[in-house]
Amino acid sequence: MNWLPFITAAVVIGLGYLLYTWQRQRQVSGAQAYRKRFLQVVTQLETVTKGVTDIGNSLQTLQVRLGTRYPSWIKLFDYYEATLALCETVLIATRKLEPFGTSPSALDSVLFLIRDLRERVGRLELVVRQMIGGELPDLGILQVQADGPLTSVVKGCYFCSRPVIADKQTEVRVRLDGQLRQVHGCKVCRDELTSTRKVKVLHFMIEGQPVHWSQVNDYRPNEDFWSINQEQSDVTKRHLVLVTSHTEAGPVE
Repeated sequence: MNWLPFITAAVVIGLGYLLYTWQRQRQVSGAQAYRKRFLQVVTQLETVTKGVTDIGNSLQTLQVRLGTRYPSWIKLFDYYEATLALCETVLIATRKLEPFGTSPSALDSVLFLIRDLRERVGRLELVVRQMIGGELPDLGILQVQADGPLTSVVKGCYFCSRPVIADKQTEVRVRLDGQLRQVHGCKVCRDELTSTRKVKVLHFMIEGQPVHWSQVNDYRPNEDFWSINQEQSDVTKRHLVLVTSHTEAGPVE
């Protein structure tokens, strides 16, 4: 009796089971890592939101004590209002997160926004402490970034415009309108390209013509991406086709 077919079948079944087990463990591991980072997002957001509220209360107290004619109020309140707007953006972004996901990197954009908000709160706290202590506040602090300009370390995904820390983006080769292009994309769009071989690209309709989001001066991904769907913007999407590695590779010698 020829046992080879049975042995082959057993090996194939065994390999299939091992691959299934490995994939399952990977998904569980990814889900656990995601949940851990999601809870970090929630904890950090609670802390920084409390900081924003405390600063608002302190500013109200100082305004009563120092009067509304205090020369620094306009610049200080402008900065605080911008901080409140960023806080609202972070809250909107966090509400869109899945409590239970499998890709921890999907949280990077929100963590970046929280970092930016935390730095703003830190600068405001320093100025408020100076004012409470009777010192002349150094408003130049409000214009200084602790680790350099944050705008230099974050980019919008070429496809959807999602703001992502630059070193977390993936370089992607795509074919657009018959031409090859090399662009940066977020993990969400990269995964969609890999699985479906196409992805939607965000365009705005301006004077009847689709314009890529990066060419629209008044569109700011850091602030606008999270609320774009709520604004019912006039948006059109075009499809890209992923250029796979074997398409780019030369013939095997």
